[in-house]
Amino acid sequence: MDATTATDRLATLGARAFTAAADARARLTAALAAHGAFLSGLMDEVLVSEAKAKPWVAMSRRTERLGIREALAKTRQDALDALLGCGFSTSTSLVVNAANLAEQEGLRRFLAATESFEIDAD
Repeated sequence: MDATTATDRLATLGARAFTAAADARARLTAALAAHGAFLSGLMDEVLVSEAKAKPWVAMSRRTERLGIREALAKTRQDALDALLGCGFSTSTSLVVNAANLAEQEGLRRFLAATESFEIDAD
């Protein structure tokens, strides 16, 4: 596919991840002001949505410097390296463990969402 089409499609996917993360943060922020709010579910939602958005943020920043094709390739390679290089480790903090698992899932989802993107050379 041409670079313009790829950029538009990837921007749409990234925007969904950014919006979901922003919405989750907003819900948590509102709940923090309410007495008796169920925070753990909202905190988990923030961890998961932020982890899903993280590779999109990295790709977005790289796109400005490298162009869409190189940014996608580099971000995919970094995600793959991170997944292959990480083992199962645990922390005494359940929040850290949840964040690590969410990050791994976010990387897997990014790889799955961008798997079929073949961007033509300029």
